[in-house]
Amino acid sequence: MSRLSNHAARPARLLAGTGTSPRLFQRDAPPTTTGKLLLEVARFAAENMAFTQEGDDQAAARARDHLMQIIELANRRLAELPAPTDDQ
Repeated sequence: MSRLSNHAARPARLLAGTGTSPRLFQRDAPPTTTGKLLLEVARFAAENMAFTQEGDDQAAARARDHLMQIIELANRRLAELPAPTDDQ
């Protein structure tokens, strides 16, 4: 394996729990903002599919609610990330 692919594979192994970093989804761990965001995107996708394929108007309203939650979670996650530095 090349050095670049090893470097790219390391974060994936850490997220999978083979390193010392915590997993994205752990049992009995408090949910992370990223985990909540991923779940909300999955819920939105399911409701959006129900609306587009089946024409379910109630699913459209639920999809809109999920989108609003995604916006809120994305803003919260942006606030958690460190500000970019101008080290060039």
